Amino acid sequence: MIECDEAKKNEYEKEILNEEKLKKEEKNKISNFIKNYGKEVGLPNLCLNNENICSLNFDDKINIDIKYIEKSSICSFVSPICSIPDKNKEEFYKKLLLANSFGIENGGAVLSIYKIKNSIIFSFSFIVSTFSYELFKNVLNNFATIAEKNMDKYEKMLNQN
Repeated sequence: MIECDEAKKNEYEKEILNEEKLKKEEKNKISNFIKNYGKEVGLPNLCLNNENICSLNFDDKINIDIKYIEKSSICSFVSPICSIPDKNKEEFYKKLLLANSFGIENGGAVLSIYKIKNSIIFSFSFIVSTFSYELFKNVLNNFATIAEKNMDKYEKMLNQN
């Protein structure tokens, strides 16, 4: 009976070590994606900070945070889109929802409310192991393009509100 328990314990420890190894590999993978992307766009020191976040700014207009969640090996692109109006919020939310039916126009990215800053954010998440560098680069560039279009669209919507 003791041998069986010892075997299970050893198997369990191997599984934990394997999971830790995979998580380390995933973090290295996303770190390399960010580093390579930085080199391509002229930012050779681009990297994740101590909180596993990397911030990008495109044309002094679009801010995108690349956030890596180590526990689940998920990476997210997050960008603020616009503020939430003080008046006619319900009408604004209705327009926002209608403009984003099924996320079709957003390439699978979603809009959310960022309560702390009273704003709308745009985000896209993926499992790191499913991405190659080329896919990472293409999705990030598409995300930036769609974020910019949304910023313009929702600013107009805010002005009409």
